[in-house]
Amino acid sequence: MASSDPTRAPLPAADAAPAAWLAVEAGPHHCLLALGDTGEIFPWTVPQPVPHTLAWFLGVANLRGGLYGVARLDAFIAADADPQETHAPRRPVEAASAAPSRLIALHSRFEVNCALQVDRVLGLRGADLFEPLPGGEADAGPGETPAWRARGCVDATGLRWRVLDLQALARYPRFLSVGV
Repeated sequence: MASSDPTRAPLPAADAAPAAWLAVEAGPHHCLLALGDTGEIFPWTVPQPVPHTLAWFLGVANLRGGLYGVARLDAFIAADADPQETHAPRRPVEAASAAPSRLIALHSRFEVNCALQVDRVLGLRGADLFEPLPGGEADAGPGETPAWRARGCVDATGLRWRVLDLQALARYPRFLSVGV
């Protein structure tokens, strides 16, 4: 039986949208990851470098007994937008070791042992907090936007967000090809 007490906050409706996104900051990028597409969030662990790999691939790390490739999300976004960035100089791995830096594993159903290095995890966000951008992409440039980052949105403060499709990223040939 519902309470008629006006001082009590109403319970959320059964069909109310739960938090759908994990909000992260990767360099200058604000990104939303579908909560169901992420795996565990790990504290920063310095990966072991792998020779002859692209600058955005930091190496491999043992995360809770599993071996994961670690990709620096902001550097991959830049490299994918501009092929000249692919061979940009590496940032020292230790530079990512600032306290809030985290590794976010892709969900195991994608069958790709990969973790994305982000600068900060900003928390959970409901889909109702965002409006899609008219053009779709947060900062579309010339050319076609890949499926893994094909949507952009804006929050109530006007901040632009990238909605990343981790399932599409896990199948994206440029993401799977880490060798130089």
